Amino acid sequence: MPSLPDFKQVKTYEGHTGSISSVRLSKGFDAGRLILSASADRTVKIWHTSSGTLLRDWAGHEQGVADVAWSDQSDFAVSASDDGSVRVWDVEADTCLAALRGHDSQVMSVDFSPRGNLIASGGTDDRVVLWDARSGRQLRSIPAHSGPITGVSFSPDGQLLATSAFDGLIRFWDVATGHCLYTLIDDSAPCVGAVRFTANGCFVLSSTLDSSVRLWDYAGNKTVRRMTGHENTRFTCLPALCCSSENKRAHRVVSATEAGPGVQVWELQSAAPLQTVSGFGGVPLTIDAHLTQDAFVTGEIGTRPPLRLFVAGDASWLAEEAEEDKAALGIGVPAAAATA
Repeated sequence: MPSLPDFKQVKTYEGHTGSISSVRLSKGFDAGRLILSASADRTVKIWHTSSGTLLRDWAGHEQGVADVAWSDQSDFAVSASDDGSVRVWDVEADTCLAALRGHDSQVMSVDFSPRGNLIASGGTDDRVVLWDARSGRQLRSIPAHSGPITGVSFSPDGQLLATSAFDGLIRFWDVATGHCLYTLIDDSAPCVGAVRFTANGCFVLSSTLDSSVRLWDYAGNKTVRRMTGHENTRFTCLPALCCSSENKRAHRVVSATEAGPGVQVWELQSAAPLQTVSGFGGVPLTIDAHLTQDAFVTGEIGTRPPLRLFVAGDASWLAEEAEEDKAALGIGVPAAAATA
């Protein structure tokens, strides 16, 4: 395939006062225009991607926030915390709608279903809880693993839920019945740090604490790609698939590496390493890729760590989006600026 442009840092977003545990770029009509972030500083924030303006700054969790997720149209957000709660946020109304309590200990992972009617959460109590997103009612509590649950991910059609855990397993659950349909395990059974479905729903991407990133054909119970060459033995960073800006097809995989520290980039088809992105002040804990642009955002360990935006090739779309979104910046309270 033709040579791919390297990723370069184009923007930082400063405002958190503790390690950044989760970042997510918006979905739906506003895909990539907003960044949702969570931190050990107990806050959840929303940033305008192109301008760097802080639009939302939510407090309420009593301990650090471990994970966040958008609803399908990014009109709602959900957060999971070490305080054992899951909070649901209304983005436009700038308010917390509910604090959901059903786990016995820290909640490590959370996701919204594609239709926005369900929330899944996974905790250090080894359980997955399914919630009614509208009423906040607990629908199902599943003793899913024999170790802390590090990832929950709905399939694009909402029928399956993938879960990962320190027990070395990735499991797939029928959302309607709560039954386990598939279980994946590597021969060496390394702790699984994170899992997510690909956009077509045919595969899942996982990271394991043996310094590997794997692309799985879960129905066929096999690994189709294994990416190595980086170092990750301590942190549960979710890898991401970056899409070509031209054809919107996934072509690169990105994941954190403790060495450097930095982000490792691989070519998807060959699993060959392409680039190691450096320049971080601390180990990246979280990565998310833009749905339509060749770009990704990161969050890292630190006392005042920035979010960082990396773009491969032409970044003029940022200026174009900033111009288009000027009117939208009237909402929220600008409280922090980004530096290029």
